[in-house]
Amino acid sequence: MRIELANEGVVSPLNHSVEAVLPGLHQRWAQTHNLVGGVKDDVKTMREEMKEQVECIKESNRSQKESLSNFLVQFGESLRTDGPSRRQGSVATYPGQMEEESTQRPLPIHYNLKQKHDSVSEIYDEWWGIGVYENQPVRGGFEALERQFKSRWRRHFDGGQVKHISRIKIVLQGLSSLAEIEGYTKEMAMNELDAVYCGECKKYITRLETYIKTKGWYQKKKRRCKPAVIS
Repeated sequence: MRIELANEGVVSPLNHSVEAVLPGLHQRWAQTHNLVGGVKDDVKTMREEMKEQVECIKESNRSQKESLSNFLVQFGESLRTDGPSRRQGSVATYPGQMEEESTQRPLPIHYNLKQKHDSVSEIYDEWWGIGVYENQPVRGGFEALERQFKSRWRRHFDGGQVKHISRIKIVLQGLSSLAEIEGYTKEMAMNELDAVYCGECKKYITRLETYIKTKGWYQKKKRRCKPAVIS
């Protein structure tokens, strides 16, 4: 090694100028910068996904607490009645009425909800029970259950699934509002909303729900106040 360095024909690595070294340093810095930028984007995406998962868990816990609270209220009201004798008398007096109420009670729905759809048209098909979702979970899809039982048919799902069904309904209401406001056909409105869903929203129905509400295409119905009790 000493012989090679002592040879005048060999250029020592210590004799390189700064101008010769800078291009290599710049290339190395650019590669490091790109790598760090990619890691930052991945971390940002993971944070957004974790935030959405936490919101779903919070919503599920909130729904379970509300269900438990409603059950306790109903149970307390039943204890304040005159007891089973009064209920038996009502059954004996109005058998037809009780039979009618039992037929309107929704049956348990055994159906695996799809949490992430590929397009708005797929959401539409599942709600109406058409296309690949023909007659699922019943004939006419979710729309038939909603029309017959309102929101009572959703009681057999957990809190997160109930919220997901509500988001689907909001998306379809936004689709109808978009078509009405812009004078679009159903297909035109669906194509426009689908472009937002697959692009800006990255196929997250939570983001599409926020987008629709921001555009004013969904207006939440105000709750009707209970009439005051006149003593």
